[in-house]
Amino acid sequence: MRIRELIREIRTGALSQRVPTVLIFLLAALICLAAVLTVGRSVAAHHQLERRLEDAGTRSFTIVDVHGYGFLTPAVMNGIDSLSYVERAVAFTIAADAYNTYIGPGATPVASRFVNGDLTGLITLDAGRMPKPGEAIVTTDDARTLGFDQPFGSITVRDGGREFPVVGAFSSPDSIPEFDAILINAPDVQATVARVVVTRSDLVDQAMLAASGVISADDPRNLRFDSPVSIAQLRTQIVGDLQAYSASMLYGVLAGGAILSALIVFADVLGKRADLGRRMALGATRRIIVTFTVGKAALPAIFGSLIGAGVGLVAASRMGSSVPPSFAVGTGVLVCLVMMVSAAPGAVWAAAQDPVRVLRTP
Repeated sequence: MRIRELIREIRTGALSQRVPTVLIFLLAALICLAAVLTVGRSVAAHHQLERRLEDAGTRSFTIVDVHGYGFLTPAVMNGIDSLSYVERAVAFTIAADAYNTYIGPGATPVASRFVNGDLTGLITLDAGRMPKPGEAIVTTDDARTLGFDQPFGSITVRDGGREFPVVGAFSSPDSIPEFDAILINAPDVQATVARVVVTRSDLVDQAMLAASGVISADDPRNLRFDSPVSIAQLRTQIVGDLQAYSASMLYGVLAGGAILSALIVFADVLGKRADLGRRMALGATRRIIVTFTVGKAALPAIFGSLIGAGVGLVAASRMGSSVPPSFAVGTGVLVCLVMMVSAAPGAVWAAAQDPVRVLRTP
């Protein structure tokens, strides 16, 4: 039998035997729908959690010049910033009071820091622009405390009495508390603290070791490295738990669907033994019978999977979950394969029957 003729027979058989076809169609659609709405939403939550855990605060560590010996020079910071797995390296001084220049020393003081490094991506600019060397930027809350109607003006650092123009306002990230202050761009500052942000949280340990080599302090006790190791470990544990939970849920859904599909196919071949016996008596080989039976299950499973995955994506989107389309497509393909494999035992059993005995059975 030619492939085209076999496909036509499969289509005709599936359309003529509506009950098993509709059951397999509904089963495939429900499996895909359930998988997308449960496992798919879990995958979306997993991706969202990974994005949050990969925030700059969890991908960073702090270097402290304990005794202020001047290890964190601009040249050292440039060397740390040039490491391949370092995204950004910023050095800053300890906090010093600053006030609104136009109000005077009696104004409400606000903490300020001199900063050496690119702040792009570490803070969220609310107004104005990033500061150039010799300029300052304030947090939105500090702008109100200083008495600025707009986040522009001038501040004076109490220690030394130096004035700096304010060119913008930003939102301080909760993950980097050192930035909750007025930040003054000073490329040549002798810093005492550095914040290093790496590309991935699992590279923090390697980056700390490399940064220690760049600094080359004569006594390691003169430097202190602080890193969110517990957060990185918690990330690994949570992500692993979510992956195991999602996998077990998906396997459970597929296993239940496979059992139901196998039962439907067995019931179908039991009810259609005479038809299969006539086909074998007319020359159909056992391979053709297996292909014919599996094909009758695969055809409605394909359409059911498409509809189930599509409805699941729309429903998940309405519920506020961004399920990756690739997951829905992969689930649909997997469901089709599971339905075909589960139909194989019934198909093999049907092909192994003696056509003469089947046709003699009343």
